[in-house]
Amino acid sequence: MNVTAQTVTGANPVSIWPIVGKYSLILGAVYAIYSILQFVTGLAGQSGLGLIGMVIFIILLVFAMRRFRAANGGYMTFGQGFSIGFLVSYAATLISSTLTSIYLAFVDGSALERLTQQTVGQLSANPSINSETLEMLTGLFEKIYTPIGLLMVGICTGLFASAFYALILSLFLKKARPLE
Repeated sequence: MNVTAQTVTGANPVSIWPIVGKYSLILGAVYAIYSILQFVTGLAGQSGLGLIGMVIFIILLVFAMRRFRAANGGYMTFGQGFSIGFLVSYAATLISSTLTSIYLAFVDGSALERLTQQTVGQLSANPSINSETLEMLTGLFEKIYTPIGLLMVGICTGLFASAFYALILSLFLKKARPLE
């Protein structure tokens, strides 16, 4: 994929790849640390923390897109913005999911057991969930809440979330060159 842009003078193309590489690593590391800290502190699965993670994710994606736009003479097409947003967020998701899975597999395997118990406890408090459904969901969580299960879920959901974030942010941050 050769995604470059012409500068204001039109002479030097600006590539998205340095921005994608830098911000993928930054966002992946920040999000991995954030996820691991949730497991270390026992706060994984708490409502509201997902929203904080999403805000961090969006802020860093906005920084990446704005950095490219500044390097490109103040302009960025929708396609460039979408490419940057999607590639940065999906690469960061892969990095974060992998590092978190490694942590859970080799450092703190009991964290997933605690998360399963916490989730089942929350569900059992819901009077509209009968015992058969609770049993079925418990079995499902025991299969998903493994290092490999969370890695697969991260890869799959990251694909759609990355496209969604990239789409929305590039719509707001694009700035087309004026027609001459």
